[in-house]
Amino acid sequence: MQSKDNFLLIEGEETPKKDILDWKEYRIGYFLNKNKDKHALNEDSLFICLKDKFICLGVCDGAGGHPKGKDASLTASKTIIEYFKKNDPLKRNIVSLIESANDAILALKVGAHSAIAMSTIEEDVLRSFSVGDSEILYSNAHGSEIYSNIPQSQVGYKVESGILDQEASLDDPERNVVNNMMGDPSIRIEVASKLILKKGHTIIIGTDGLFDNISHEKLLNLMGTGSFEKSFEDLTQLCSERGEDWKKDDDIAFVVLRKIKSQETSS
Repeated sequence: MQSKDNFLLIEGEETPKKDILDWKEYRIGYFLNKNKDKHALNEDSLFICLKDKFICLGVCDGAGGHPKGKDASLTASKTIIEYFKKNDPLKRNIVSLIESANDAILALKVGAHSAIAMSTIEEDVLRSFSVGDSEILYSNAHGSEIYSNIPQSQVGYKVESGILDQEASLDDPERNVVNNMMGDPSIRIEVASKLILKKGHTIIIGTDGLFDNISHEKLLNLMGTGSFEKSFEDLTQLCSERGEDWKKDDDIAFVVLRKIKSQETSS
């Protein structure tokens, strides 16, 4: 069990990055892997803030169709990390913090954009926030979905309205059309109501490089139950191999958290 404050900003690079760490009664794994284009930058990043009884973790995905996508992604992640390093996390309005990150991207003045998806946990209370098409998938100890955010895209809204099945949406030709991103002068921030984390519950937060290739059902089958270490290894191996049924070559970043103890115990 770790007890010292820990702040991780993981930048996507040429080589894959992954690790597993424990924090109090939680186990956390993260993974980043670049797309196969040798000439393209890895524009994904992720952040993990562990401070006393507070956790914040999330991913940012720089928009490749816009200039300086990597800068936008890192700017958002750094804004989140730097705030929590210097301030009491329990006294911050997370919506205002996301707005500050958006202001920082706008201040680049290059038309850069990024998606962001993040969750906070305090005393087992989970809150989730997102802008763009990165996703959050939260399940119980049986691997059944409790919550998923709505990707802010044409396809995301089709799935939410019931027009399109979630697994079938992976083949929709308009899946890459995003309606709302960090870097826009006016953004819509999705905020979920409070949820109570219990032992065995799992959260997956990932960029579209993960969710455009693996359905919610398959992710829950892979990561929702069983040994965290084996499930995490199986998922990272799948994302590294990218077999024949892989639908979209893109950067991949995700962070997974599971509550592994009913309550914090002394080490």
